[in-house]
Amino acid sequence: MAPQERRARAWPAVQTWLTDGERFLRQARLSAPHRRPALPVTAPARSITAGARPAPHGR
Repeated sequence: MAPQERRARAWPAVQTWLTDGERFLRQARLSAPHRRPALPVTAPARSITAGARPAPHGR
């Protein structure tokens, strides 16, 4: 296929993206699975209390 013919065939798809790309992207974002947010870096670390012992292993 000649480059000119390839461009002529691709142009309708390019034109569609230029016209409706934002709508496509919005729909993709809304339909993507939602991930749980990660803890922020500023979240305080949980400290172990002074008298705490590890749980027994049940031997």
